[in-house]
Amino acid sequence: MRIKTLITILIIIAASSTMADAVSIGVSPGRVDFKGMLKGGYAESTVTISTNSPQQIITSIKTEGEVKDWIQFEPNQTRFALSSSEPYRLKIIARPPKDIKNSSYSGSIYFMTEGFGNLTTRAGGIIRTGVKLLVEVETTGQERISCSASSIKVSDAEHKEPITVTSTIRNTGNVKIRPEFDLTIMDMSGKKLMQKSIISDEVSPTAERTVSASTTNQLEPSQYMAEILIKPCSTLKTETFDIVEKGTISDKGDLTSITNKAWAYVNENIAIKASFINLGGRPVSAQFKGQINREGKLVENIQSDEITAMPGQPVDLAMQFIPQEPGRYTITGRAIYNKKVTTERSNIININQMPETKKEGFDFLPLALYIMIIAMVILAVRKIRRRN
Repeated sequence: MRIKTLITILIIIAASSTMADAVSIGVSPGRVDFKGMLKGGYAESTVTISTNSPQQIITSIKTEGEVKDWIQFEPNQTRFALSSSEPYRLKIIARPPKDIKNSSYSGSIYFMTEGFGNLTTRAGGIIRTGVKLLVEVETTGQERISCSASSIKVSDAEHKEPITVTSTIRNTGNVKIRPEFDLTIMDMSGKKLMQKSIISDEVSPTAERTVSASTTNQLEPSQYMAEILIKPCSTLKTETFDIVEKGTISDKGDLTSITNKAWAYVNENIAIKASFINLGGRPVSAQFKGQINREGKLVENIQSDEITAMPGQPVDLAMQFIPQEPGRYTITGRAIYNKKVTTERSNIININQMPETKKEGFDFLPLALYIMIIAMVILAVRKIRRRN
């Protein structure tokens, strides 16, 4: 009987332990280092938060340590939902102030589960779990210019239409750069026909971005070679391209969808994504422009940044919206690319008032479980003593 009682106690403890460990979350990588940052500078790094739960879990973010006031997030929110099939990608941005001394500073970002559910419903209760991400920021007073370039392309162009050069640039330095393309164009025998330097778009430190730059074109229809030197990345590449007759190349694109949360709360920062695909034969610069209406009345005009889309490439045109009142909102708009427009798309956001939340307090569930286990152990020991 004594053995039977002890087995029962062990089963209870094991079940309690299993309950506590049923849900877990992790973050990859487990540490973010921002090395050699300029004071007052910028750096970014992306992490992925994952869980073993097939159900959606609401998770909150809390930043602590010396760097807590320097850290920002993109998306700009401190609560999110994730599941085993939908991990959450978070961009962490560091902006140390200008008036600090050159040194190393540390901090932590805590990801804590709140409960099952999504951001538009109340969280169901679970035993809390979490994970810590270490953050290290090292500052310096010395500027460092460094970058790498890949996917260098020269687009085909119509007679007297601009020639466009594109490249994916990763800024590995600690200052913003605007890469310069030194473009040398030759005929197929190697005879130099023109040489020009053109400036591309800006790339922030630690960021990776596809940039482009264009130059005028007086070349006759034919095939040509282009030698592209990208400064300051010190990358050299030779590409061929064609100049064709007017009307041969047509730009074509499609705004495939507008995606956003179907339900959200007043004052919640809502991410809106307009998906565009370049169906033409040359790069285009795409931008979303539209309106947000509430019950038929204009609330806000919205537009995204311009993004270069290569032929066949889908791109996401991102925006943010913070509703001030509850109601049913409609997003409508088009993508504009190379002076053309797509057909209009639309989507709906339903906005509710933020429900009252319970005050933060001590979580009594784990304590109650431990008290119950201890009580059962004490009762079992007393029964064993009486029988002896």
